[in-house]
Amino acid sequence: MLFKLILRKILFIKYLFIGGVNTVFGYAIYWGLLQLDIHFAIAAFISTVLGTIFNFFTMGRLVFNSKNNSSFYKFIFVCVFLYLISTSGIAFIHNFDISYELAGLILIIPRAAIGFLLNKNWVFKK
Repeated sequence: MLFKLILRKILFIKYLFIGGVNTVFGYAIYWGLLQLDIHFAIAAFISTVLGTIFNFFTMGRLVFNSKNNSSFYKFIFVCVFLYLISTSGIAFIHNFDISYELAGLILIIPRAAIGFLLNKNWVFKK
């Protein structure tokens, strides 16, 4: 029982660390595209697509110890779902005169929590 609890905490810590690397990767792309005056929804889409490929391999292999590439379609579904949450949330937050950059930052935490639950319990479930 204690061993399972420790393993869960280690898994979550690995998820947070790798998720942090993935977040920096994705947000850097998003921010860079906004600096090029690309519409926030397009910037979010491009960063999501590139981030999806990067995230699938880092999350699957480094966090969930999965080399099963057949779960990529489930992973894509989760990423599309997270993209819809992000763009809706960014647009909503922006209505309160908050920049697109800050709105994207605000949504990182809830998006990470939802992503962890879906990846752990559906995409990379053993």
